[in-house]
Amino acid sequence: MIKKILRLFTVNIAILYFLPQIVSSVLYLEGAKTILFTAGVLAIANIFARPLVKLVMLPVNILSLGMLSWLSNVFILYLTLYIVPGFIISPFSFVGLEYQGFTIPAWDFSYFWTIVLVSFLISSVYSVISWIFDI
Repeated sequence: MIKKILRLFTVNIAILYFLPQIVSSVLYLEGAKTILFTAGVLAIANIFARPLVKLVMLPVNILSLGMLSWLSNVFILYLTLYIVPGFIISPFSFVGLEYQGFTIPAWDFSYFWTIVLVSFLISSVYSVISWIFDI
Protein backbone atom coordinates (compact mmCIF):
# COMPACT_ATOMS: atom_id res chain seq x y z
CA MET A 1 0.00 0.00 0.00
CA ILE A 2 2.80 2.43 0.87
CA LYS A 3 4.55 1.50 -2.38
CA LYS A 4 1.44 2.32 -4.39
CA ILE A 5 1.00 5.68 -2.65
CA LEU A 6 4.67 6.54 -3.29
CA ARG A 7 4.34 5.62 -6.98
CA LEU A 8 1.21 7.73 -7.34
CA PHE A 9 2.88 10.56 -5.43
CA THR A 10 5.98 10.51 -7.65
CA VAL A 11 4.04 10.38 -10.91
CA ASN A 12 1.65 13.10 -9.70
CA ILE A 13 4.61 15.37 -8.91
CA ALA A 14 5.89 15.02 -12.47
CA ILE A 15 2.43 15.56 -13.98
CA LEU A 16 1.61 18.55 -11.78
CA TYR A 17 4.99 20.15 -12.47
CA PHE A 18 4.43 20.19 -16.25
CA LEU A 19 0.67 20.84 -16.15
CA PRO A 20 0.85 24.70 -16.08
CA GLN A 21 2.91 24.60 -19.27
CA ILE A 22 0.04 22.87 -21.07
CA VAL A 23 -2.92 24.63 -19.44
CA SER A 24 -1.92 28.15 -18.44
CA SER A 25 -4.84 28.57 -16.03
CA VAL A 26 -3.38 26.09 -13.50
CA LEU A 27 -1.57 27.97 -10.71
CA TYR A 28 0.43 26.96 -7.64
CA LEU A 29 0.63 29.87 -5.24
CA GLU A 30 3.59 28.64 -3.19
CA GLY A 31 5.46 26.78 -5.93
CA ALA A 32 7.10 23.46 -5.05
CA LYS A 33 5.47 23.27 -1.62
CA THR A 34 2.01 23.42 -3.19
CA ILE A 35 2.96 20.89 -5.90
CA LEU A 36 4.16 18.41 -3.25
CA PHE A 37 1.06 18.89 -1.11
CA THR A 38 -1.25 18.63 -4.13
CA ALA A 39 0.50 15.45 -5.32
CA GLY A 40 0.10 13.92 -1.87
CA VAL A 41 -3.57 14.80 -1.60
CA LEU A 42 -4.23 13.58 -5.14
CA ALA A 43 -2.45 10.27 -4.44
CA ILE A 44 -4.35 9.67 -1.20
CA ALA A 45 -7.65 10.69 -2.80
CA ASN A 46 -7.03 8.26 -5.67
CA ILE A 47 -6.31 5.42 -3.23
CA PHE A 48 -9.09 5.99 -0.70
CA ALA A 49 -11.81 8.23 -2.19
CA ARG A 50 -11.90 6.87 -5.76
CA PRO A 51 -13.45 3.49 -4.82
CA LEU A 52 -16.17 5.26 -2.83
CA VAL A 53 -16.85 7.71 -5.67
CA LYS A 54 -17.02 4.86 -8.18
CA LEU A 55 -19.46 3.00 -5.92
CA VAL A 56 -21.70 6.05 -5.62
CA MET A 57 -21.48 6.66 -9.38
CA LEU A 58 -22.23 3.02 -10.24
CA PRO A 59 -25.92 3.54 -11.13
CA VAL A 60 -25.01 6.49 -13.38
CA ASN A 61 -22.28 4.45 -15.07
CA ILE A 62 -24.64 1.53 -15.62
CA LEU A 63 -27.33 3.76 -17.12
CA SER A 64 -24.84 5.56 -19.36
CA LEU A 65 -22.98 2.34 -20.24
CA GLY A 66 -19.78 3.77 -18.74
CA MET A 67 -19.82 6.95 -20.78
CA LEU A 68 -19.87 9.13 -17.65
CA SER A 69 -17.07 7.36 -15.76
CA TRP A 70 -14.87 10.42 -16.35
CA LEU A 71 -16.98 12.26 -13.77
CA SER A 72 -15.24 10.33 -10.99
CA ASN A 73 -11.88 11.81 -12.08
CA VAL A 74 -13.42 15.27 -12.14
CA PHE A 75 -14.81 14.80 -8.64
CA ILE A 76 -11.41 13.65 -7.30
CA LEU A 77 -9.73 16.71 -8.84
CA TYR A 78 -12.43 19.00 -7.44
CA LEU A 79 -11.94 17.42 -4.01
CA THR A 80 -8.20 18.10 -4.31
CA LEU A 81 -8.90 21.72 -5.28
CA TYR A 82 -11.11 22.07 -2.21
CA ILE A 83 -8.49 20.61 0.16
CA VAL A 84 -5.33 22.32 -1.17
CA PRO A 85 -5.61 26.10 -0.75
CA GLY A 86 -2.69 27.06 -3.04
CA PHE A 87 -3.80 24.93 -6.01
CA ILE A 88 -5.95 27.07 -8.30
CA ILE A 89 -7.61 26.32 -11.61
CA SER A 90 -9.29 29.24 -13.35
CA PRO A 91 -11.28 29.35 -16.61
CA PHE A 92 -9.08 28.71 -19.65
CA SER A 93 -9.04 30.42 -23.04
CA PHE A 94 -7.60 28.46 -25.94
CA VAL A 95 -6.35 30.92 -28.55
CA GLY A 96 -6.74 28.55 -31.46
CA LEU A 97 -4.27 26.90 -33.78
CA GLU A 98 -3.61 26.97 -37.48
CA TYR A 99 -1.11 24.74 -39.27
CA GLN A 100 -0.92 24.09 -43.02
CA GLY A 101 -4.59 24.74 -43.63
CA PHE A 102 -5.77 22.82 -40.58
CA THR A 103 -7.52 25.15 -38.15
CA ILE A 104 -8.65 24.65 -34.58
CA PRO A 105 -10.80 27.63 -33.57
CA ALA A 106 -10.39 29.65 -30.39
CA TRP A 107 -12.41 28.37 -27.47
CA ASP A 108 -13.24 29.70 -24.01
CA PHE A 109 -13.61 26.99 -21.37
CA SER A 110 -15.76 27.63 -18.30
CA TYR A 111 -14.53 26.69 -14.82
CA PHE A 112 -16.19 23.24 -14.97
CA TRP A 113 -14.85 22.41 -18.43
CA THR A 114 -11.37 23.56 -17.44
CA ILE A 115 -11.48 21.11 -14.51
CA VAL A 116 -12.67 18.40 -16.93
CA LEU A 117 -9.78 19.25 -19.30
CA VAL A 118 -7.18 19.18 -16.51
CA SER A 119 -8.63 15.95 -15.13
CA PHE A 120 -8.47 14.39 -18.60
CA LEU A 121 -4.85 15.50 -19.02
CA ILE A 122 -3.81 14.15 -15.61
CA SER A 123 -5.47 10.77 -16.15
CA SER A 124 -4.17 10.48 -19.73
CA VAL A 125 -0.58 11.27 -18.84
CA TYR A 126 -0.78 8.95 -15.83
CA SER A 127 -2.07 6.15 -18.07
CA VAL A 128 0.77 6.65 -20.55
CA ILE A 129 3.42 6.79 -17.80
CA SER A 130 2.03 3.68 -16.09
CA TRP A 131 1.97 1.87 -19.47
CA ILE A 132 5.56 2.84 -20.31
CA PHE A 133 7.04 2.06 -16.90
CA ASP A 134 4.64 -0.82 -16.11
CA ILE A 135 3.49 0.65 -12.80
